[in-house]
Amino acid sequence: MVFKSGIFALVMAKVVHYGITSKDGNLATKMINTLVVIYSTILLLVLISETSRQTVLDFISTTMGGGAGTPLPERDYGDVCAIYVPDHPSGDAFFNVSDRVDIFVIAHSVGWFIKALILRDVKTAWVCSILFEVIELCFAHLLPNFNECWWDSVIMDVFGCNMIGIHSADLVLTMTGATKFNFLDRALLSSSRRKTSRAIFGVCLMTILISLIDLNFFFLKFVFYFPTTHWVCFFRTLLWVLISIPGAIQLFHWSTKPLYELRSCAIGCMGLVTEIIFYTTLRGESFANATPTPLPTFLLIVTLVYATFWSGLRS
Repeated sequence: MVFKSGIFALVMAKVVHYGITSKDGNLATKMINTLVVIYSTILLLVLISETSRQTVLDFISTTMGGGAGTPLPERDYGDVCAIYVPDHPSGDAFFNVSDRVDIFVIAHSVGWFIKALILRDVKTAWVCSILFEVIELCFAHLLPNFNECWWDSVIMDVFGCNMIGIHSADLVLTMTGATKFNFLDRALLSSSRRKTSRAIFGVCLMTILISLIDLNFFFLKFVFYFPTTHWVCFFRTLLWVLISIPGAIQLFHWSTKPLYELRSCAIGCMGLVTEIIFYTTLRGESFANATPTPLPTFLLIVTLVYATFWSGLRS
Protein backbone atom coordinates (compact mmCIF):
# COMPACT_ATOMS: atom_id res chain seq x y z
CA MET A 1 0.00 0.00 0.00
CA VAL A 2 2.91 2.36 0.73
CA PHE A 3 4.29 1.67 -2.75
CA LYS A 4 0.92 2.38 -4.35
CA SER A 5 0.57 5.60 -2.36
CA GLY A 6 4.02 6.69 -3.49
CA ILE A 7 3.17 6.02 -7.11
CA PHE A 8 -0.09 7.89 -6.65
CA ALA A 9 1.75 10.92 -5.21
CA LEU A 10 4.17 10.97 -8.15
CA VAL A 11 1.32 10.73 -10.65
CA MET A 12 -0.52 13.59 -8.94
CA ALA A 13 2.57 15.78 -8.97
CA LYS A 14 3.14 15.06 -12.66
CA VAL A 15 -0.51 15.71 -13.54
CA VAL A 16 -0.64 19.03 -11.71
CA HIS A 17 2.66 20.15 -13.31
CA TYR A 18 1.45 19.11 -16.76
CA GLY A 19 -1.93 20.77 -16.39
CA ILE A 20 -0.53 24.10 -15.21
CA THR A 21 2.43 24.37 -17.56
CA SER A 22 0.91 23.02 -20.80
CA LYS A 23 0.94 25.59 -23.61
CA ASP A 24 -2.59 25.08 -24.88
CA GLY A 25 -5.61 26.83 -23.40
CA ASN A 26 -5.87 29.47 -20.68
CA LEU A 27 -5.04 28.94 -17.03
CA ALA A 28 -8.67 28.24 -16.06
CA THR A 29 -8.97 25.47 -18.66
CA LYS A 30 -5.67 23.94 -17.56
CA MET A 31 -6.79 23.91 -13.92
CA ILE A 32 -10.17 22.35 -14.81
CA ASN A 33 -8.43 19.66 -16.86
CA THR A 34 -6.11 18.98 -13.95
CA LEU A 35 -9.01 18.67 -11.48
CA VAL A 36 -10.78 16.13 -13.71
CA VAL A 37 -7.59 14.08 -14.05
CA ILE A 38 -7.08 14.17 -10.26
CA TYR A 39 -10.72 13.12 -9.75
CA SER A 40 -10.31 10.23 -12.20
CA THR A 41 -7.03 9.15 -10.64
CA ILE A 42 -8.58 9.05 -7.17
CA LEU A 43 -11.35 6.77 -8.45
CA LEU A 44 -8.77 4.49 -10.07
CA LEU A 45 -6.69 4.46 -6.88
CA VAL A 46 -9.70 3.20 -4.94
CA LEU A 47 -10.12 0.36 -7.44
CA ILE A 48 -6.40 -0.50 -7.48
CA SER A 49 -6.45 -0.67 -3.67
CA GLU A 50 -9.00 -3.51 -3.95
CA THR A 51 -11.41 -1.52 -1.80
CA SER A 52 -14.78 -3.16 -1.27
CA ARG A 53 -18.05 -1.40 -1.84
CA GLN A 54 -18.82 -1.57 1.89
CA THR A 55 -15.56 0.19 2.71
CA VAL A 56 -16.48 2.99 0.31
CA LEU A 57 -19.97 3.24 1.84
CA ASP A 58 -18.52 3.34 5.37
CA PHE A 59 -16.16 6.13 4.32
CA ILE A 60 -19.02 8.05 2.72
CA SER A 61 -21.31 7.70 5.74
CA THR A 62 -18.65 8.70 8.31
CA THR A 63 -16.78 11.38 6.37
CA MET A 64 -19.00 13.07 3.80
CA GLY A 65 -22.11 13.58 5.90
CA GLY A 66 -25.43 14.84 4.64
CA GLY A 67 -27.14 11.44 4.81
CA ALA A 68 -24.77 9.91 2.27
CA GLY A 69 -23.92 6.21 2.47
CA THR A 70 -27.29 5.03 3.78
CA PRO A 71 -29.93 3.36 1.58
CA LEU A 72 -32.26 5.86 -0.07
CA PRO A 73 -35.96 5.41 -0.78
CA GLU A 74 -36.08 5.26 -4.59
CA ARG A 75 -39.31 6.72 -5.91
CA ASP A 76 -41.01 4.95 -8.79
CA TYR A 77 -42.57 7.67 -10.96
CA GLY A 78 -44.39 5.18 -13.17
CA ASP A 79 -46.46 3.39 -10.55
CA VAL A 80 -49.68 5.35 -11.15
CA CYS A 81 -50.12 7.02 -14.56
CA ALA A 82 -53.73 8.19 -14.54
CA ILE A 83 -53.80 11.94 -15.17
CA TYR A 84 -57.34 12.58 -13.92
CA VAL A 85 -58.67 10.74 -10.84
CA PRO A 86 -61.94 12.42 -9.72
CA ASP A 87 -62.23 10.43 -6.49
CA HIS A 88 -58.59 10.69 -5.38
CA PRO A 89 -58.27 10.50 -1.54
CA SER A 90 -56.36 13.81 -1.45
CA GLY A 91 -59.29 15.67 -2.98
CA ASP A 92 -57.14 16.80 -5.91
CA ALA A 93 -58.30 15.11 -9.12
CA PHE A 94 -54.92 15.90 -10.73
CA PHE A 95 -52.87 14.78 -7.75
CA ASN A 96 -50.77 12.33 -9.82
CA VAL A 97 -49.55 15.26 -11.91
CA SER A 98 -49.20 17.91 -9.20
CA ASP A 99 -47.35 15.44 -6.96
CA ARG A 100 -44.51 15.35 -9.49
CA VAL A 101 -44.13 19.13 -9.54
CA ASP A 102 -41.42 19.97 -7.02
CA ILE A 103 -38.10 21.79 -6.73
CA PHE A 104 -36.50 19.24 -9.06
CA VAL A 105 -38.69 20.50 -11.92
CA ILE A 106 -36.90 23.85 -11.65
CA ALA A 107 -33.55 22.05 -11.35
CA HIS A 108 -34.43 20.04 -14.46
CA SER A 109 -35.12 23.19 -16.49
CA VAL A 110 -31.97 24.89 -15.20
CA GLY A 111 -29.96 21.79 -16.09
CA TRP A 112 -31.09 21.87 -19.71
CA PHE A 113 -30.57 25.62 -19.81
CA ILE A 114 -26.91 25.08 -18.88
CA LYS A 115 -26.51 22.17 -21.33
CA ALA A 116 -27.93 24.26 -24.17
CA LEU A 117 -25.59 27.13 -23.29
CA ILE A 118 -22.67 24.69 -23.48
CA LEU A 119 -23.80 23.14 -26.78
CA ARG A 120 -24.84 26.49 -28.33
CA ASP A 121 -26.91 24.52 -30.83
CA VAL A 122 -30.68 24.11 -30.42
CA LYS A 123 -30.90 21.14 -32.79
CA THR A 124 -28.14 19.16 -31.08
CA ALA A 125 -29.65 20.02 -27.69
CA TRP A 126 -32.97 18.56 -28.89
CA VAL A 127 -31.18 15.40 -30.03
CA CYS A 128 -29.62 15.07 -26.56
CA SER A 129 -32.99 15.74 -24.92
CA ILE A 130 -34.83 13.01 -26.83
CA LEU A 131 -31.89 10.61 -26.60
CA PHE A 132 -31.84 10.80 -22.81
CA GLU A 133 -35.54 9.97 -22.60
CA VAL A 134 -34.78 6.87 -24.71
CA ILE A 135 -31.88 6.07 -22.38
CA GLU A 136 -34.25 6.32 -19.41
CA LEU A 137 -36.52 3.73 -21.04
CA CYS A 138 -33.53 1.46 -21.68
CA PHE A 139 -32.21 1.61 -18.11
CA ALA A 140 -35.53 1.77 -16.21
CA HIS A 141 -35.02 -1.89 -15.22
CA LEU A 142 -31.89 -0.84 -13.26
CA LEU A 143 -32.79 2.61 -11.93
CA PRO A 144 -36.27 3.01 -10.39
CA ASN A 145 -36.16 6.79 -10.93
CA PHE A 146 -36.15 6.17 -14.69
CA ASN A 147 -39.51 4.40 -14.58
CA GLU A 148 -41.84 7.22 -15.61
CA CYS A 149 -45.31 7.62 -17.07
CA TRP A 150 -45.53 8.51 -20.75
CA TRP A 151 -46.85 11.99 -20.02
CA ASP A 152 -44.06 12.55 -17.51
CA SER A 153 -41.41 11.77 -20.13
CA VAL A 154 -43.04 13.41 -23.13
CA ILE A 155 -44.97 16.38 -21.72
CA MET A 156 -43.22 17.31 -18.46
CA ASP A 157 -39.69 16.44 -19.59
CA VAL A 158 -39.21 16.76 -23.38
CA PHE A 159 -41.86 19.41 -24.12
CA GLY A 160 -41.76 20.93 -20.66
CA CYS A 161 -38.56 21.34 -18.68
CA ASN A 162 -36.20 20.42 -21.52
CA MET A 163 -37.85 22.72 -24.06
CA ILE A 164 -38.01 25.65 -21.64
CA GLY A 165 -34.34 25.24 -20.74
CA ILE A 166 -33.13 24.80 -24.33
CA HIS A 167 -35.00 27.74 -25.85
CA SER A 168 -34.30 30.01 -22.87
CA ALA A 169 -30.59 29.36 -23.42
CA ASP A 170 -30.95 30.04 -27.16
CA LEU A 171 -32.70 33.32 -26.36
CA VAL A 172 -29.86 34.33 -24.04
CA LEU A 173 -27.28 33.45 -26.72
CA THR A 174 -29.21 35.52 -29.29
CA MET A 175 -29.62 38.52 -26.98
CA THR A 176 -25.95 38.54 -25.97
CA GLY A 177 -24.70 38.03 -29.53
CA ALA A 178 -22.73 34.94 -28.54
CA THR A 179 -21.38 32.66 -31.25
CA LYS A 180 -23.69 29.72 -31.93
CA PHE A 181 -22.51 26.31 -33.04
CA ASN A 182 -24.14 24.15 -35.69
CA PHE A 183 -23.02 20.60 -34.96
CA LEU A 184 -26.03 18.98 -36.62
CA ASP A 185 -26.18 21.25 -39.67
CA ARG A 186 -22.55 20.47 -40.47
CA ALA A 187 -23.30 16.76 -40.22
CA LEU A 188 -26.30 17.00 -42.54
CA LEU A 189 -25.42 19.75 -45.00
CA SER A 190 -21.66 19.56 -45.53
CA SER A 191 -20.61 19.02 -49.16
CA SER A 192 -17.32 17.34 -48.27
CA ARG A 193 -17.37 13.66 -47.27
CA ARG A 194 -14.50 14.13 -44.84
CA LYS A 195 -16.06 17.20 -43.24
CA THR A 196 -19.36 15.34 -42.99
CA SER A 197 -17.65 12.43 -41.22
CA ARG A 198 -15.96 14.76 -38.76
CA ALA A 199 -19.23 16.57 -38.13
CA ILE A 200 -21.08 13.28 -37.54
CA PHE A 201 -18.32 12.23 -35.16
CA GLY A 202 -18.69 15.54 -33.31
CA VAL A 203 -22.46 15.18 -32.96
CA CYS A 204 -22.27 11.51 -31.87
CA LEU A 205 -19.49 12.08 -29.36
CA MET A 206 -21.09 15.24 -27.98
CA THR A 207 -24.47 13.56 -27.43
CA ILE A 208 -22.82 10.50 -25.85
CA LEU A 209 -20.76 12.60 -23.45
CA ILE A 210 -23.66 14.85 -22.44
CA SER A 211 -25.84 11.77 -21.85
CA LEU A 212 -23.11 9.96 -19.90
CA ILE A 213 -22.64 12.91 -17.55
CA ASP A 214 -26.28 12.57 -16.49
CA LEU A 215 -26.42 8.76 -16.65
CA ASN A 216 -23.29 8.37 -14.51
CA PHE A 217 -24.77 10.79 -11.97
CA PHE A 218 -27.83 8.60 -11.48
CA PHE A 219 -25.80 5.38 -11.31
CA LEU A 220 -23.27 6.80 -8.83
CA LYS A 221 -25.90 8.12 -6.46
CA PHE A 222 -27.89 4.88 -6.71
CA VAL A 223 -24.93 2.56 -6.09
CA PHE A 224 -23.35 4.66 -3.33
CA TYR A 225 -26.49 6.14 -1.80
CA PHE A 226 -25.79 9.81 -2.48
CA PRO A 227 -28.81 12.08 -1.94
CA THR A 228 -29.41 14.29 -4.97
CA THR A 229 -28.91 17.39 -2.81
CA HIS A 230 -25.58 16.22 -1.35
CA TRP A 231 -22.59 18.56 -1.76
CA VAL A 232 -20.59 15.82 -3.51
CA CYS A 233 -23.26 15.64 -6.24
CA PHE A 234 -23.15 19.42 -6.58
CA PHE A 235 -19.38 19.63 -6.96
CA ARG A 236 -19.27 16.67 -9.35
CA THR A 237 -21.89 18.37 -11.53
CA LEU A 238 -19.99 21.66 -11.36
CA LEU A 239 -16.77 19.91 -12.39
CA TRP A 240 -18.41 18.35 -15.46
CA VAL A 241 -20.10 21.63 -16.43
CA LEU A 242 -16.76 23.43 -16.29
CA ILE A 243 -14.89 20.91 -18.45
CA SER A 244 -17.81 20.61 -20.88
CA ILE A 245 -17.46 24.27 -21.88
CA PRO A 246 -13.96 24.03 -23.41
CA GLY A 247 -14.70 20.45 -24.51
CA ALA A 248 -17.68 21.51 -26.65
CA ILE A 249 -15.74 24.42 -28.14
CA GLN A 250 -12.78 22.17 -29.00
CA LEU A 251 -14.99 19.50 -30.55
CA PHE A 252 -16.86 22.05 -32.68
CA HIS A 253 -13.70 23.66 -34.04
CA TRP A 254 -12.09 20.25 -34.61
CA SER A 255 -14.88 19.39 -37.08
CA THR A 256 -13.41 21.96 -39.51
CA LYS A 257 -9.80 22.01 -38.29
CA PRO A 258 -8.61 18.41 -37.75
CA LEU A 259 -5.43 19.57 -36.01
CA TYR A 260 -7.39 21.59 -33.43
CA GLU A 261 -6.59 20.65 -29.83
CA LEU A 262 -9.01 18.17 -28.19
CA ARG A 263 -7.37 17.98 -24.78
CA SER A 264 -10.40 18.87 -22.61
CA CYS A 265 -12.66 16.60 -24.65
CA ALA A 266 -10.23 13.68 -24.32
CA ILE A 267 -9.84 14.23 -20.56
CA GLY A 268 -13.64 14.38 -20.20
CA CYS A 269 -13.97 11.06 -22.06
CA MET A 270 -11.37 9.51 -19.76
CA GLY A 271 -13.15 10.78 -16.65
CA LEU A 272 -16.56 9.47 -17.70
CA VAL A 273 -15.16 6.04 -18.62
CA THR A 274 -13.40 5.95 -15.24
CA GLU A 275 -16.71 6.64 -13.48
CA ILE A 276 -18.35 3.77 -15.38
CA ILE A 277 -15.54 1.41 -14.36
CA PHE A 278 -15.81 2.65 -10.78
CA TYR A 279 -19.51 2.08 -10.17
CA THR A 280 -19.77 -1.12 -12.21
CA THR A 281 -16.82 -2.64 -10.33
CA LEU A 282 -18.12 -1.63 -6.90
CA ARG A 283 -21.83 -2.06 -7.60
CA GLY A 284 -22.12 -4.96 -5.13
CA GLU A 285 -25.68 -6.29 -5.02
CA SER A 286 -27.25 -3.04 -6.24
CA PHE A 287 -28.71 -4.66 -9.35
CA ALA A 288 -29.10 -8.20 -8.04
CA ASN A 289 -32.90 -8.17 -8.41
CA ALA A 290 -32.98 -6.27 -11.70
CA THR A 291 -34.57 -7.83 -14.77
CA PRO A 292 -32.29 -8.76 -17.68
CA THR A 293 -31.15 -5.84 -19.84
CA PRO A 294 -33.57 -5.50 -22.78
CA LEU A 295 -32.36 -5.87 -26.35
CA PRO A 296 -33.08 -2.20 -27.28
CA THR A 297 -30.47 -1.11 -24.74
CA PHE A 298 -27.77 -3.16 -26.47
CA LEU A 299 -28.92 -1.93 -29.88
CA LEU A 300 -28.77 1.70 -28.74
CA ILE A 301 -25.28 1.35 -27.29
CA VAL A 302 -23.94 -0.57 -30.30
CA THR A 303 -25.46 1.94 -32.75
CA LEU A 304 -24.00 4.99 -30.97
CA VAL A 305 -20.58 3.42 -30.54
CA TYR A 306 -20.49 2.19 -34.15
CA ALA A 307 -21.56 5.56 -35.56
CA THR A 308 -18.94 7.33 -33.47
CA PHE A 309 -16.06 5.04 -34.43
CA TRP A 310 -17.14 4.86 -38.09
CA SER A 311 -17.26 8.64 -38.48
CA GLY A 312 -14.06 9.04 -36.49
CA LEU A 313 -12.12 6.63 -38.67
CA ARG A 314 -13.42 8.17 -41.91
CA SER A 315 -12.51 11.67 -40.79
